[in-house]
Amino acid sequence: MEGLLRNNAMAERLGMTPSAFAKGVRTGRFSVAMRDDKGVPLYDPAVVVSEYEKTKTASEIQNRARFMPKERQGGRPAGTARHSEEKSRSEDQFMQIKLADAGYSARLKELEYKLRSGELIEKILV
Repeated sequence: MEGLLRNNAMAERLGMTPSAFAKGVRTGRFSVAMRDDKGVPLYDPAVVVSEYEKTKTASEIQNRARFMPKERQGGRPAGTARHSEEKSRSEDQFMQIKLADAGYSARLKELEYKLRSGELIEKILV
């Protein structure tokens, strides 16, 4: 058990995010050396690093990293991820809805005020 690392420590050693490393484990890219008494997987750094080196080229080709400009390799620049764009779009839509609702509420209050002050008179249909 000496020298074995947990998920986060192994991901840090490889320069990956813990979620990317966990995905690699789920897909069979990295193998678990053993589990501790609580069932937490432990990884042998020597084995995992060799597995990483063997699959690194295939992973880069799959992610098209080799064909991207140097500044785009390894992912998108900070703040430009797709989920950020989708998040900002949904926030914009939310703000538009909130502004429309506020405008509707303001118009309704204005009409109620005019009705109470006598500026408007309700039309009674007979």
